[in-house]
Amino acid sequence: MAALEALVAAAREGADVEADRAALADRLRVAEPPRSRTIAGVFGLDGGHSDPDLYVCPAGLCSRTWLNVPGKGDPPLCAITDAVLVRD
Repeated sequence: MAALEALVAAAREGADVEADRAALADRLRVAEPPRSRTIAGVFGLDGGHSDPDLYVCPAGLCSRTWLNVPGKGDPPLCAITDAVLVRD
């Protein structure tokens, strides 16, 4: 989709794409994902994690998160900037 590709390209260039992103989501009737970075669970119990375990987009351009757990490997790349996700 050309509109989405243009939006991602503009974000990569550092443009403020918030209004265009919201308009595209409305046009496509796509529900926006929550932007919460809360990790479900209670620390110390099965499934609980501390905040340093959470990695996020280094530029704040996407809502992608990655939970660091032993043996999982390295953090993935941001789909917009191709930069490695960083600790929140």
